[in-house]
Amino acid sequence: MIGNNALLDGVDIDAQVASMLGLMREAFPLCRSITGDGVRDTLAIVARSIPIAVHEVPSGSVALDWVVPREWRVREAWIKDPSGRK
Repeated sequence: MIGNNALLDGVDIDAQVASMLGLMREAFPLCRSITGDGVRDTLAIVARSIPIAVHEVPSGSVALDWVVPREWRVREAWIKDPSGRK
């Protein structure tokens, strides 16, 4: 139970926690960086729960003292052990 807070009256905390955990399970395996499809997919997951506005900025655009990097996509990834096995 979270303190006595009128904002939480009638809110099913267990259901909200279960919902958030579901979103985290869905978003966790996505490959995210500052650009790319993983970010778009993550924002789409979040947008199902809260209203958000997504704005895309073209690569090469200047934002203050930063230049928006080129977008990249991970097509394959693995981890090798010290012997080189995947």
